[in-house]
Amino acid sequence: MSLLEKEVLEALKKGVIAPSQYPHPFSLGSRQESQASASVSSLSSPRLSPVTEELFVLFFRLMKEHHDFSDEKLLELFHQITQEKFSALEQLSHGMNASYSLLSVPASIFGTHLSPSEALCTFLKEEHKLSFHEIAEALHRDDRSIWTSHHRATQKSSSLPPSSVSHASSSTSSPRIPLALFKDRTFSILEHVVAHLKSQRMKNKEIAHVLHKSPAVVATVLLRVKKKQKQEQKQGTTYD
Repeated sequence: MSLLEKEVLEALKKGVIAPSQYPHPFSLGSRQESQASASVSSLSSPRLSPVTEELFVLFFRLMKEHHDFSDEKLLELFHQITQEKFSALEQLSHGMNASYSLLSVPASIFGTHLSPSEALCTFLKEEHKLSFHEIAEALHRDDRSIWTSHHRATQKSSSLPPSSVSHASSSTSSPRIPLALFKDRTFSILEHVVAHLKSQRMKNKEIAHVLHKSPAVVATVLLRVKKKQKQEQKQGTTYD
């Protein structure tokens, strides 16, 4: 690769050449636009997204205006840049998912005046400072449902007298629930919590105390969990 090509690559990677600095890519002359469109259609990869296609047309125009690069060289440069960018984004995404899987929440947050989803979203938002989108990613849920849960929790807390609002405890004495459990939508949040505490050899009475619920409620939740587990086992059974 020539020194000029390296400089172009570095400039693009650092954002020196940015779309906002130039006219809209589709305001090209007819000849340049047709050249760019032809180059886009010649890509062997699946069809580009509208945003990526616009970036390519802009890239094509700038290189044609200021440098004597062939179409083949432009394709090579564009592929190299986008592949490196996508690889970096993929690594970042994997890193974020890994960090989410290491998080845990105290079981005591589910013993407040809030519903399980409201308590979980509020704890992640206020204690871990996660955005609504990050919470949605961690829980495999829609951004809007996360916002709604947090909004309902805020409304509930604001409508109650300060003395009657029960706050989630992040005490180290409270059993911890791995956040990764809640990605499985087969079970409700409360079912995951109760099942996990039961797997830690806790008695129904102890679970009820942590969650501020009656032992009868805990027993009912465990019964629902067992029924769902049996259904899963039946669906997963294959016969020769």
